[in-house]
Amino acid sequence: MSKCILFLLSFSVLLADTKTVAISYFDNTSGLEQYNPLSKGLADMLITDLSNVKSIQIVEREKLENLLKEIDLGEGKFIDPNTAQKLGKGLGAGYMLTGSYLIMGETMRIDARLVDVGTGEVKMAEEITGEKNTFFELEKELANKLINTLKVSITRTEKIALKRTTTKSFNAMMAYSNGLDMTDTGNLDEAQVYLEKALEYDEEFESAAYKLEEVLSLIQAALEVRKTGLPSELVNLINQLSTYDDKVCDDFAQKYQTMVYGLAVIPDSVGSSSYENSWLALGFAAKPENYYVVMLELGKKYYTIYQLLELLLSKDLKDSRCGSVNPNEAALRDFSLWCITISNYLSFYWKDKLIPDMYDIHGEKVLDKWDYDNLLVKYGTQYIQRFPYSDLVTNVATGLQFYAEIGEQNDTLWAIQKWVQNHGVTYSQQQLMEIDTLDMESREYYYENEGGYSSYSLLDNVIPEIAYLKNLKVLNLSRNRVKTLPKEIETMTNLQVLDIRTHPQYVVQYDEGFIDGLKQALPSTDVRHGMMSDEEFLRREMLKRR
Repeated sequence: MSKCILFLLSFSVLLADTKTVAISYFDNTSGLEQYNPLSKGLADMLITDLSNVKSIQIVEREKLENLLKEIDLGEGKFIDPNTAQKLGKGLGAGYMLTGSYLIMGETMRIDARLVDVGTGEVKMAEEITGEKNTFFELEKELANKLINTLKVSITRTEKIALKRTTTKSFNAMMAYSNGLDMTDTGNLDEAQVYLEKALEYDEEFESAAYKLEEVLSLIQAALEVRKTGLPSELVNLINQLSTYDDKVCDDFAQKYQTMVYGLAVIPDSVGSSSYENSWLALGFAAKPENYYVVMLELGKKYYTIYQLLELLLSKDLKDSRCGSVNPNEAALRDFSLWCITISNYLSFYWKDKLIPDMYDIHGEKVLDKWDYDNLLVKYGTQYIQRFPYSDLVTNVATGLQFYAEIGEQNDTLWAIQKWVQNHGVTYSQQQLMEIDTLDMESREYYYENEGGYSSYSLLDNVIPEIAYLKNLKVLNLSRNRVKTLPKEIETMTNLQVLDIRTHPQYVVQYDEGFIDGLKQALPSTDVRHGMMSDEEFLRREMLKRR
């Protein structure tokens, strides 16, 4: 028990000895604007050095930057002890270091004040003077004076670290300082130029190298945001996932869930009897034209999800974990299951109307909805290969079984589905495989009051894939504008009736040799050709109107 108490006391003393210091930007009192950026550069050097001392906890520069913007207190504005005290409290610091610098010719002077945030007392007021090109020595002197003022003990290792110089080149320091300022103001392209220039002056300038890497990452993220339409905050989190930071992981997981399950809407309350009863009907029931607006917007959201997957996979987060899950694993799993759901909806009767094509942020179509099964095969296979022991591999594998194994058959059925749907008839894949009668007669009908015809779903072609429907016994293609049939029709030996009759209002002349060839190839098939009588035409009209 006594050892435990001793440990706790030692730990509390250690905490008490830790000094929290916020370092403000230094004021340029030279009257020369060209030296203004050094305000941030000098503060950054001190932060870098003092961060090597474990007994001193340094407030992040970005936190100071945000607070200064919030209270509109930027560089060039004098910070007196009272203001320093308020800033320190806002930053959660025990001490606030403020100061100024003066450059005249080749001479540089640094004035610094350390303010106790709790009492407002100035604990240190120092004036350090030297040559401009020895600014790094002046900064080291100031850092050591601050450590002595705070009365913290430092180890031998910390002393060695404090002696390391970030750069001895004043020009490199100025370029770096400009790079910091451009980064803070969001001018990333200019920041890149300045930081690269800093490394030209001093190729071993580590701080400049790290900052350049950060800026290049931000530029890449900005490009990804513009390209994908993804929220910038989410893109930045994705770019940080490889850092193994728990907070980054938690924030990413939350935003990922919101996007995947919030935007990637899959219909789950589809009406069984009619399209009007579906979930999407709410968007356009009153005005049918709203359908296209709704589907465009939904298609853009689907594209966003697709881009999220692509971005995550491009990072190849092999070892990264958010909890027990690898972000790539989650993305491949969720996208594969999502595609399974979409593909299932597409294969059932009229429900394909509920699934949009994919559109980019500019409204340009980038993916046909009928290609979701191809995406499933691509990413589902990748998921199984990369994460074979994942809990949901079996679910994805089951979904792949139909779509991946039957390959050509699947493509063929999709093609037939699209063809019949484009002409006003809708069947599921299962229905197509079992169907014995396919009625593709034109739905063109006569408006007596207007004295004219309305063209609705007139066929102009017959796809060769139709021959795949081996159970088909009756194929009605009458009253259309089809002038030829694919050669594959001749393989449909189970056909009992093939109706290709036309009507005088849009005469289609078939070559007699073509008809004879059909009859020879299909001797057991009743090939109905030529003109439909007016009586039958009107009778069929009445039937179609019912």
